[in-house]
Amino acid sequence: MSNKPYDVARVRMLTASLDWPETDIILSLWSGTPTFNPKHTVIGHIVGLGGDVTLRGHSMPTADTTVAGDGTAQSDVMLIKTVPIGPDITWMTLSERWSTTKSSKLLIYIDEAMFLPFRANGLDVVVTPDWLQQKGWFRG
Repeated sequence: MSNKPYDVARVRMLTASLDWPETDIILSLWSGTPTFNPKHTVIGHIVGLGGDVTLRGHSMPTADTTVAGDGTAQSDVMLIKTVPIGPDITWMTLSERWSTTKSSKLLIYIDEAMFLPFRANGLDVVVTPDWLQQKGWFRG
């Protein structure tokens, strides 16, 4: 499996109904077997799966989301506070933040990234995308 946008995000991007610079995004950390299902629309769909899938933490609000000249969707670093020691973080999701974490709209599934999987040590986790080569969450 590899990083993929959720169907709902793909449709929103293609119909220009996802305003990236104005979107409040949330990065969620997960342990367990990656469970990409393109029909999932919110984090709550994944949380309800049970089994070995566990939501391990989610990011604080980001200060900036921008679009680079080449159409790359970028953001500030993502800070996930005090991720408890436990099973390895094996995948992540990027979502549009709503009133509750479970209602946040899924955008991108990430199961391939540098240092993934990793073991949390009880401290903060900072996810720093590599903007030097215009790499971002996705390109429009």
